[in-house]
Amino acid sequence: MPILPRLLTLSSKAWMVAYLGAILGVAAAWGPGNDRALVQVVVIPAVYLATDLVWTYLRDRKTYFPTAALASGLIGAAVLNPAGPLWTVVAFPLLAVASKQLLKLRKRHVFNPAAFGLVALSVFDPSVNSWGASAWWPRPLVIGAFLVGLFMIHRVRRWETFLSFLVVYAA
Repeated sequence: MPILPRLLTLSSKAWMVAYLGAILGVAAAWGPGNDRALVQVVVIPAVYLATDLVWTYLRDRKTYFPTAALASGLIGAAVLNPAGPLWTVVAFPLLAVASKQLLKLRKRHVFNPAAFGLVALSVFDPSVNSWGASAWWPRPLVIGAFLVGLFMIHRVRRWETFLSFLVVYAA
């Protein structure tokens, strides 16, 4: 089977991981202060995955590959301020996984774990979150990330989430 049709059959989570991993890898290697950014892109998802795997194994005695945890770790790596304190690189995934594992209603987590981790960190240090962290990315990468992001929104059928974010962000 040719590669393009195979790519189009990937799950939404796999697309999200590939998308986030690609833009973060390029941005971290290309941007200023890339040593810390590269550490962040590697350490946050690794701690997130390890914590989620260990927690789930201890609770359920099951092993699996937590694709959603990897995506959340990459989101945190993208949003966390690379110039922020180093402790946040470990604290973010620990807080996110704790919220996912502990704050549940009908066996489903109540909050988006990545969002919870970022908001919880903001309580301790408001400078840790930087939704403008992509400001130092080269313009072609920003345009490419935006276009692939639109494809991802289409793929997961979440236009209402995207549009509501734009309305709130513009206000």
